[in-house]
Amino acid sequence: GAIDFDQLREENLDKGAVYEVVAIDFDQLREENLDKGAIDFDQLREENLDKGAVYEVVAIDFDQLREENLDKGAVYEVVTIDFDQLREENLDKGAIDFDELREENLEKDAIA
Repeated sequence: GAIDFDQLREENLDKGAVYEVVAIDFDQLREENLDKGAIDFDQLREENLDKGAVYEVVAIDFDQLREENLDKGAVYEVVTIDFDQLREENLDKGAIDFDELREENLEKDAIA
């Protein structure tokens, strides 16, 4: 019942799925957020350590947890979603057709 991610990746690539890897500069992002008034967790951590706060790091044994869940009868099901079919069903129920809306807006821009 394990997922074959290589096979799944190949199927998605066959469907024309596109993956883009973006490099994120987390240091820059952090600085920008701090400039906007975000919480400075480093400063908060230092303040808590100065107050004698104690942190306990707990290691989780996921293999053991999985076994316990299996013993309890937990069932994991991987469901493949056919987004094209789901889109069609939603359109049949009266959902907004964003492709059509986009085309209408493009036509309005072309006329203007």
